[in-house]
Amino acid sequence: MFICKLSKILKERNLKKTSFALDNGFPKTFIENLVSNKFRDINMESLERVMQILDITRLEDILIYVPYEIEIGDTYESKTQEESYVLGFKDISIDVILKNKEGAKTLTTLIRIPHGEMRSNVMLLSIGSIEDIVERDKWLDFFNEYDPYFLYYVLARVAEQARKEFKIKNFVTSSSLQINKK
Repeated sequence: MFICKLSKILKERNLKKTSFALDNGFPKTFIENLVSNKFRDINMESLERVMQILDITRLEDILIYVPYEIEIGDTYESKTQEESYVLGFKDISIDVILKNKEGAKTLTTLIRIPHGEMRSNVMLLSIGSIEDIVERDKWLDFFNEYDPYFLYYVLARVAEQARKEFKIKNFVTSSSLQINKK
């Protein structure tokens, strides 16, 4: 699977995807597909132009390959911690399945979302958070073998699923889930 890092690049450079597309003569759908990683085919001439405009000299700085397909699996309520409930949050687990020709690996992410029944009692913003990964050290070692953007992409897919399923506007990721390339 190929993952495009254009979203991160535009964010780092304080550029908006629509403005970038229009200012440089790209179809908005082309840039949107790269940013959202919803592309099937890539027009390499257009990608090369994007790289030239952004002064990117290496393909791996904008496009990475990982030998996995990603599928969002089950979502289920975690064993709720009393503290979370009292603070007005609910603990949820979302499974992410990484598949390749050798089989599949399941990564379980732990997220925290505002608890619907508690919202009236506590002033809560509609913010969820990705708190942790079950067996974090093992998984961070696994992701460390790849471009750091791979973990970012997987966590973005988890946040996207949680936004849809639980109607959460914003998501943050715990700083304990950062990795450094060896």
